[in-house]
Amino acid sequence: EYIEYVKPKPTAMLVAPLAMKVTTINMVGCKVNLRSVDPSTGGYGPAFCSMENGTSCTATTDFIAVVADGTGRYDAGDPFDQWWGDESWKDAQETLELHQGSNPEYIEYVKPKPTAMLVAPLAMKVTTINMVGCKVNLRSVDPSTGGYGPAFCSMENGTSCTATTDFIAVVADGTGRYDAGDPFDQWWGCLLYTSDAADEEDSVDLGGRRIIKKKKT
Repeated sequence: EYIEYVKPKPTAMLVAPLAMKVTTINMVGCKVNLRSVDPSTGGYGPAFCSMENGTSCTATTDFIAVVADGTGRYDAGDPFDQWWGDESWKDAQETLELHQGSNPEYIEYVKPKPTAMLVAPLAMKVTTINMVGCKVNLRSVDPSTGGYGPAFCSMENGTSCTATTDFIAVVADGTGRYDAGDPFDQWWGCLLYTSDAADEEDSVDLGGRRIIKKKKT
């Protein structure tokens, strides 16, 4: 009499190792050059980026920051390359500001203060994949009364629909089969579908196995 929801098995993902990406923002007050550093010898190479005050550069290899006004000022160390020979720069992911240090001979790195972000509340987004073997309709459900509304999506076997409101899945072959509950709307009147389903962005298979119907409270 019932169809049920089954979460698809996750597929293995190969994650590439992080490569260095460090953005420096020049707040020193004059032009600053970034020069490459040989990681094996510590020797300085040529400048690969010049920053006017207020502009930025992105480095993908170890570097040193040098003021370009002839005073010889340079950085006194950065957060990811803590001592000569350290290799933590290889996967560093940073955004740093360059400021004049308290010692007039040096400029220093400062992490920018985080800015407050307004995050919009998540909205429901649940994708159902029909694996029942026949056409299945998704019908809306009134969250206040539990009443079923009209079908808003029809799925042939092997196709999918995405729901943005509470719903019930009903087989369209006239047998009256319908779902016996879903992972995010655990009982009638529960509003999990508005938040949990959005958090997980669920994708669920509709399998054809019979299960015990959950008691609605």
